[in-house]
This record gives sequence, C-alpha cells and structure tokens, in this order.
Amino acid sequence: MANPGAGIKIVQLVVKTVAMKSGIVPKQVEGGESNNSHQVECGNRADAMILYLTARKRLLNVNSWQKICNGLLKANFALCDAKGNPVSRLADEKDYIKIDIPGPGPAAGNGFDWVRVEKILIRKDENRDIDMISMRVRPSAPPKKEDKSVAHFFSPEATSTFIVQRDGTKVSAEIHGRNEQANTDVEKNRDKIRNEMVTAAATAGFADMQWKALVIGLLSK
Repeated sequence: MANPGAGIKIVQLVVKTVAMKSGIVPKQVEGGESNNSHQVECGNRADAMILYLTARKRLLNVNSWQKICNGLLKANFALCDAKGNPVSRLADEKDYIKIDIPGPGPAAGNGFDWVRVEKILIRKDENRDIDMISMRVRPSAPPKKEDKSVAHFFSPEATSTFIVQRDGTKVSAEIHGRNEQANTDVEKNRDKIRNEMVTAAATAGFADMQWKALVIGLLSK
C-alpha cells in the first residue's frame, strides 16, 4: 500500500502485545466509554498480511466507510483537509472528518458534527510478528471557522481510537471510545438539547451498533 500520509510516524517496537497499545487509547476519566472489536483468523501469515494491509487502507479511507459496511452505518463520514475542503485520499494527521448523522445537526457545525484526526501511528514488532495502525480522533470546531465552539454531540474531552492489528495469523479491528459525555458548552440552547439527546442514544447502544458494523466491515473479505 502507498504511504498513508506524510505526517504518519512509523516506529519499530520490541514489546509485548498488550504493552504495544499502552498510551494509544487515552485513560478513562469521566463520562462513558465504549469498546468494540472483531477478529479474523487467517489460514497463513501471507493471507493475514494481505488482510491487514487491506484493513489498514480501509481504515484510512474514511470516505469508503459507508460502502464497506454495506450501508449499515447510519451516519455519513467525509474526509476534509485542514481548510475544510473535501478530499479523496487516505486520512492524515490534522485532517478533519465531517459527520452527518440522522436528524438535525448542530448549528455550530452548520448541520454537521466534526472531529479532527489528532494522531496516526503505525507500529511494527518484528520479533513478535505484529503489525498495527491506530488513528485517534477528537471532537472539534469546524476548520477555518472564527467561532471555535466544538461542533459535536460529545465534549472535546472525548476520543475515538481506531486500531487494526495483525498478530501472526490473526487480524483484529477495534474502536475504543473514552470520556464520552454530552457537549453542553454551546451557545444555542437547541444545540445543548440536541447534544444531550444524541449522547443519550449513543451511550444507550446506538454508537456500539455503528462501530460494530465498521469493525466487521474493515475485516470483510
């Protein structure tokens, strides 16, 4: 696969599998958390590597998420550059993702929820035969908007961390949400009510249904 993005750091690690993820997923401090995962056992290492590279590209190809989930995602995700312009490429650090979920969107985001890609890491442990990519996003204000109010139903303390990993012949996809609470620090009361309602639906299981469809789609053959 082509270089996913100039801003991505590739590091060599010789660590245990569990320690490999240390620090990638932020600590849970307040609010809710979510964890969704899916794993595929391949017949041999070569097949596992092919699936891993395919899933890695799918993860960074944000514009294709709806397609790989066969329409099961209720929200639409569009990758945008630092100026907010839609782009047709793989995600990179400091890009934005514009999210269109069912129902009215926040006024702060002109009807859309926004997150920013704050960290992408590719890690490789040759001694233990492990490859991994992670992408962490955080609620943000829309790009190039003078009003820096966060346009998302979650507060800016929330994060979503996406991980694809190959461990020998096993390939897994994971999505971890941390510190998920309603964004009530907004100018318009309508946005506050809307954010509280969407957060309630998300923490009640709606978000898990969406992320489960995505982790399965990332590893679909």
